Amino acid sequence: KIANEVYQAGFENVDFPQKNQTANIINKWVEKQTANKIQNLINPDNLDDLTALILVNALYFKGTWDSGFFGSATKKKKFYKTAQDVVEVDTMHDGNKACGYYENKELNAKFLKLPFLGKNISTVLVLPNDKDGIAKLESQVDKVFVQHHFQPKILKVATPKFKIESATDFTSILKNLGVRRAFINGEADFSGMVNDSENLYINSVIQKTFIDVDEKGVEAAAASFVEMLFDSALVASGEFIADHPFIFYIEFNNLILFAGRVSAPEQ
Repeated sequence: KIANEVYQAGFENVDFPQKNQTANIINKWVEKQTANKIQNLINPDNLDDLTALILVNALYFKGTWDSGFFGSATKKKKFYKTAQDVVEVDTMHDGNKACGYYENKELNAKFLKLPFLGKNISTVLVLPNDKDGIAKLESQVDKVFVQHHFQPKILKVATPKFKIESATDFTSILKNLGVRRAFINGEADFSGMVNDSENLYINSVIQKTFIDVDEKGVEAAAASFVEMLFDSALVASGEFIADHPFIFYIEFNNLILFAGRVSAPEQ
């Protein structure tokens, strides 16, 4: 009842030994929730006679830029994967982009906030000042994903189009973070979830992610911005050229929904 009323989470009884049928039921639900962007989340081989419970979570987001990029302005430009490894990628341009801007000297990075239509939803690009600065920036990622004080700016902006599709097994990651008992038979305690939980434990945690960024906006799936007005006659007062690896995240009311790194936009 709590799961249904508070978290809007439903339950469905399935026959786990019928591996193909059960995997199909789960995958169809995920496809529906993510507009077919996430497919085949569950492989039938992941299921066996010992499987007792699967928790499935899906999140889908499609946002249109408040101020989009003109497709005709997209050109092939150099992207420095490293100082020596350079590729040409489709790069979106806007010579007078209304955006939020913030610089952090400690991180040696600049932040660009691009709002979506609708309030309080935006994408933030975090670009290290040094072309080879992504590793150092990621080592301080706890200082990246905090609330920053963006200033309204008109900037010359260039950023690559990119699409990311990934599958990640979070089992080892969670264990390294200290979540261990939940994965051990006989030690895990899920009595708050089910009545007969004595032998219930987690076997694996898998997430699939899809992110697509283009001139129109962002489409994202995975299993606050103050509205600012600008005089159209204003000219760019600086630039934000994302021509080397950077971090991005999508936030809603300062809650991060998606985050990732762009280091090979040509793939």
